[in-house]
Amino acid sequence: MLGKNIANLNQFIIQADFILPANREDIINTPRNIDILRCVAETFRDAILQFVSNDSPLRYKWIKYLPSAQSLGGVWDILPTEIIRLLRVGDILYSQESPMPCQPNKLRTLPSTHLDSSGLPLFHDRPGANRKYLGQWYDRKDIEIFRNVFGLHDIEDIHMYHRIKQDLESSSSKMMGHETDDDWHSRAALLILSILSRSSSGLINMIRELPLIPLSNGEWVDASKQELYHPAETGPEIPRDLITTVDPGAAANGSRKALFTKLGVTDIPPQTVVDQLLTYYSRRGGASNLASSMAHVSYLYWHHENRHDPRLSLIWLYETNGRQITSRRNLMYFQTADEYGSYELLKAYKHPTDPSRNIPECPVSFLKSEYTTLFLSSTRRHGSSWLKWLEKALGVRRIPRIKLDGGSLSTEFRHIIRYRPDKVVGVLKKHWDDYDVDMSQPIVNTLSQSKVTCLGGQLRSLKDTYLPLHDLKDTVQTLSIGQEFPFLKVSDDLEANMILRDWRFLYDFEVGFEPDLNFYIEILRQHRRRRYHTWGSDIRDKILKTYELIAENCSDSQREWLW
Repeated sequence: MLGKNIANLNQFIIQADFILPANREDIINTPRNIDILRCVAETFRDAILQFVSNDSPLRYKWIKYLPSAQSLGGVWDILPTEIIRLLRVGDILYSQESPMPCQPNKLRTLPSTHLDSSGLPLFHDRPGANRKYLGQWYDRKDIEIFRNVFGLHDIEDIHMYHRIKQDLESSSSKMMGHETDDDWHSRAALLILSILSRSSSGLINMIRELPLIPLSNGEWVDASKQELYHPAETGPEIPRDLITTVDPGAAANGSRKALFTKLGVTDIPPQTVVDQLLTYYSRRGGASNLASSMAHVSYLYWHHENRHDPRLSLIWLYETNGRQITSRRNLMYFQTADEYGSYELLKAYKHPTDPSRNIPECPVSFLKSEYTTLFLSSTRRHGSSWLKWLEKALGVRRIPRIKLDGGSLSTEFRHIIRYRPDKVVGVLKKHWDDYDVDMSQPIVNTLSQSKVTCLGGQLRSLKDTYLPLHDLKDTVQTLSIGQEFPFLKVSDDLEANMILRDWRFLYDFEVGFEPDLNFYIEILRQHRRRRYHTWGSDIRDKILKTYELIAENCSDSQREWLW
């Protein structure tokens, strides 16, 4: 079709009734000749209009056939000038989103900074008569011709402002959409930053009034909102129920964060957050749910160096039954799975076959397990692990308390003595370094008289038991006494080098370590309890040997007492 129209145009020019000079080698500048050339330009214009109005393959390619800007000389220069003049006011170019062509002066080109990774505009064009985007179907080389021939230029920043505003007000906003990828956001942020960098104060203020800043509570706000803060860069996030920050996911994008900073978002000092958080508990009641509570204590652990701050006693934690517990008013224990940990020793136990052997729960509180996994065990802040901080700063107890504030033996330890006598010695051994400082004489006396489990399953007062050392066990066996002897039930296979290191604390409770007078008297008691029906020579010899050993280990003062 193009060939046909160009052929018709050539035929028109060749057969036109031009006024020629005598040599007939050119046409001269006369009104008639100028009118003919103008008619030629109109014919070319009409051909272009036909191309762009039909579904023609030349709809976006006709630009290649524009006459050259190079001078033709003489009157012929009128032809390309007239063609351009006519095309400038013709509906010859398509916008990005319109089915109808329009005049070139109504459109603008989009630099690469205004496009997404697919080459499409970052922001949709405005509808109707406000459309500005030149369609994407034109070749880059042709767009340069549009610039040179029709004065087409890049879109102005004020027009982009209106399109950004349109997007933010749309129910299908690209900026606010959850599905929009990070690359798009980076490009959009860089575009807005570039507009801000070159705009007048009027346009800058207009942009600052756009809700470009997403907050952690889901809102989008403009830069006029007071106290806009960046989220924490490292460590736990700033508690959202206390301080609303820029959305952490948005701020993680470097370009977006730079835009937020340009719009006036600032960093908030961690100590300011800490002080507000501690005030929050003293005046407004603290966290409203478990998630908020965990966010609070995580932030305090990370940023508050003084774990002895008395204000920390106001911080409450959730226990397993959902109650809120503070170290000022109540005790709380970790749910440790350790054999000698508080949870295993104080929890309720239901015997599978014998209800009489059920163990009730000791009335104490246990910390919800969700708290304990907030940080890795290798994490250290201000020289403290997470669990150690919970213990020292917020009063969560790691081991069963042994002493009440008044100085007497604790409710927890009385529970262990009554219901878990097989664990008493193990608990003391495992936690002696902690218990040693609380060992008043009344507590020592109470523990010494407490019943504990011995090897044969019998219960004996702690002060009447012996450590099952190899030489003591051999002596007892030699004198024909078996498991009736009150050897402590311990899990360790005792060795000589372990005694002073691991078991010397039992000296405080009068536990026996040596074959002394009381040791042999206890063997004699065991013989007596047996009530032998017949006295064989072997039994008689063992009993006589026991008496001999009693005599050998008996001092003069003890002999008087003994007899």
